[in-house]
Amino acid sequence: MKKILTLISISSLLLTACVGSKKTPTIETYSFAPLATTPVASTTKAKTVRLMPASISPQFSNYSFIYRTSNTQYLLDPYRQFLSSPNAEITAYLQNALTPSLNATLIASDNLMTANYMLQENVTALYADYQNKSAPKAVIGIQFILYHCKNGETSQIAIITLNEETNIAPNDPSSLIEGYQRDLDKIAKKLSLFINKNMSK
Repeated sequence: MKKILTLISISSLLLTACVGSKKTPTIETYSFAPLATTPVASTTKAKTVRLMPASISPQFSNYSFIYRTSNTQYLLDPYRQFLSSPNAEITAYLQNALTPSLNATLIASDNLMTANYMLQENVTALYADYQNKSAPKAVIGIQFILYHCKNGETSQIAIITLNEETNIAPNDPSSLIEGYQRDLDKIAKKLSLFINKNMSK
């Protein structure tokens, strides 16, 4: 039997915060910090990969931060939120993180350039894990599917699911965002190897 997962909106925050009893807490928004620009060789890369916008499991698609407190319970924090949709944040971050190490030109989904490959991404996990309250972790899981595009036809050639977690320290919202970014940095390194390997087949 499938476990029933619940999302509950909370006003008492698990992340460190002091809220006066007579004041409504201010909604705070957070976004991934832009990556430092890395010089890219001017030589034209023979292959092109189109990065599709990430889809995301409905369970984790909320702008509000999500805290996991047990196997079946996830809590929504209405006062700590992503500035834009989490799937859009992840797509933009991965595009910047992948570009320097990919043996291909990486383009966005709306780019009119013809692509040899297409990368589909599906976010399967995005939450702060508080099952062990003394050691919370930022958790991200993403499934990637690589397609080959040729003569108007698209065929799947490889699939991988990458899961990462990073300690949240100190225990505050900014550290959670930084933890997510470190997760994405680790995912981008593994993903680059995965793409480069499968493009050479």
